This record gives sequence, C-alpha cells and structure tokens, in this order.
Amino acid sequence: IMLPISAINALRRDVLNELQCAIIEGNTPKRSICAENVDNETDSTPFSGKPLWVARFDGQMPSKAVLNEALRVCDRVDLPIWHKLPPDIDVSKISLILPRTVFDSDTDNIKMLIAGVKERGINQLTVPNIGMLSLCEGFILHGDYTLNVTNADSAKALIKLGFNSVTVSPEVVPDAIVKIVGAAEYIVYGKAPLMHTETCIISNITPCKKDGPCTAA
Repeated sequence: IMLPISAINALRRDVLNELQCAIIEGNTPKRSICAENVDNETDSTPFSGKPLWVARFDGQMPSKAVLNEALRVCDRVDLPIWHKLPPDIDVSKISLILPRTVFDSDTDNIKMLIAGVKERGINQLTVPNIGMLSLCEGFILHGDYTLNVTNADSAKALIKLGFNSVTVSPEVVPDAIVKIVGAAEYIVYGKAPLMHTETCIISNITPCKKDGPCTAA
C-alpha cells in the first residue's frame, strides 16, 4: 500500500490532535458552579421560613439614631470592628466585621480589638478570611461574601469549620441561590468593592496631594 507523504503527515497531525484533546480532558477539573452535586445527606429544600434582615455599614459610622433604627428593624447589624460604638447601644444584634486582610504586623492589634469587643459583650463576628478563625474562638461567626461561596460544598465546608452562617457570593445568579444549601445570606442591595489593594492607586498615577488624613477611599 502506497501513501503520499502529505497523507502520512496529515494522519500524524490528526493522531497528535486527538491525543492532546484526550490529555486535556483527562486533566481538566470538573466543577459544578450551581451546586448540582449536593450529596444525599444534604437537605436541598429551599428556605421557606421568615427572612432575616442584615444591615451593613462599611464606611463611616452611622449616627446613633440611624444605628438604633437599624437595630430595631433588622435581625443583625454589621459594623467594622474599628468603629467606636456608643456606650449605651444594644449590642445583642451587632456583629463586627474583621479586616479583609491582616498582616503579621497587625495581628496583635486585631487581638486587642477582639478582646475589647468581647469585654463589651459583643459575641458575633463577621469573618472575611478563614485564616482569621484562630483569632475568633468563643464567638458566633458569620462568613462574609469575600469567602466566595458559589456552591453547596463550599458552604457546607465552612459550616463544619465553625461558621454559623455564610453569605453567598454576589457573583451567583439569583436562580441558583436556592441550590446552595447551608448559605443563609445573600446581598440584595448595596455597593460591593471591586478591588482590595494595599497601595494607593491614585498615588501610583499622580503625586499624592493629601494634606492630613487620606480621603481617597
């Protein structure tokens, strides 16, 4: 049987292409974005009880009147841990948000802040990073949206780590939320930061012109 060189080269290319596809297919992780792989032990019944409302203040500390109203109408109010709370405020519904990133040089300061809020009677923390769990013993823990919960497996893993609730990633489409069993919270309104950086973006572009505390954020 005689074959021209062009046919032999084409056959070689076809074989190599099929081999390449087989190698890629065999080494590609299989992921389920919408949590279709919920195991049989997980109750996948959508939540049908009374919704719980959480108000979150990421920036400036709200006035006492606004804070009291939020505590009245909401089931929980999240505030950054570095805010100084009014002395006569009801702290039973307050959960303090830990910083998104804690460097080794910041650990002692964070420990002092956590010890201080415990003495104040606050027993809830909103945690943005599982690396901070060792600092949060003895608190009721709420998983922040930065934990990127997009499926039931990740929600269930965080609950096993000690979280009492976790927030679904804002990137998850609403129709898929009911499939993420174990994640009790979802952001329905508000502005989410698009970037978290240690350096100032403005000063990287133009010389810094700040006079006193930086207000670029």
